Amino acid sequence: KRTEIHAEFKYNGSFGHHVMGDSDINQGALYNPNDPLSLTQRRPFPFFSDILLQSNSDNSSYNGLAAHFEKRFSGGMNLIASYTWSKALDLFSSNGGGTENQNSLCRRCDRGLADFNMSNYFAFGYLWQLPFGTSRKFVSQGPAGKILADWQWSGMTQFRAGSPLNPSIPTSQANVDLSSTTRPNRVCDGKLSSHSMNEWFNTSCFPAQAVNTFGTSGRNVIIGPGAQLWDMSIERVFRLREHINFTLRGEFYSVFNHQNWGSPDVNEPDPQFGAIFSKSNQRVVQLAAKLKF
Repeated sequence: KRTEIHAEFKYNGSFGHHVMGDSDINQGALYNPNDPLSLTQRRPFPFFSDILLQSNSDNSSYNGLAAHFEKRFSGGMNLIASYTWSKALDLFSSNGGGTENQNSLCRRCDRGLADFNMSNYFAFGYLWQLPFGTSRKFVSQGPAGKILADWQWSGMTQFRAGSPLNPSIPTSQANVDLSSTTRPNRVCDGKLSSHSMNEWFNTSCFPAQAVNTFGTSGRNVIIGPGAQLWDMSIERVFRLREHINFTLRGEFYSVFNHQNWGSPDVNEPDPQFGAIFSKSNQRVVQLAAKLKF
């Protein structure tokens, strides 16, 4: 059978300057036991509480390598696949009201993986006009040939790397403002040789820092569970008259019922720190019919 093959490789890169970011311009200095001042006394503007400023002061970058393949068969099958290996870095990814970043006086200390970073992504799509029925290779005659004719099978399979997660302590351990959420210390990388829903990462690597200090953990240093999606469909178009078509379609989401794990608890004080309590992507079957005239 004659085939047509198309392959494409490319690099995508972008840099963002003057990107929107949040900071507390009235953040106090760290508490000094040799000069025990209250938080109000340690602020630049002692008559005010937190002053959250959104400004175009951040920067970001994205670098990615992408490969794309497409193959068309004259026998009624089309295949398409794409893969992306990338890295996105920034100082602030979302409008967190000043709570995502730890220290407004050291914004560069928050440079890390963007919240939306996905280091690896693979997608594989396929469409096959099934070889049954009139003028096809198999079951080309009789009532069975009429029933099996003109069916089309298609699907999309995706494999996605996990998203970055930010270890945090939901109280202001640093005691420099009222709105920030600090990060714990990081004494090892936190990776485990085997994951489980009870412990996705090594929680002993992220102990709470001392009061009145900032934690040493970087931002978004925990990578959550990846995901795989298997979606398929089968359909046939019945041509009732010249301008009247009837379509019968079956859709199967998560056809193998592979359920992806949710994100682990990343709040250090919680007793379930590091555990996962949810799954998603259960199998769903839908049937649809459409009359077009």
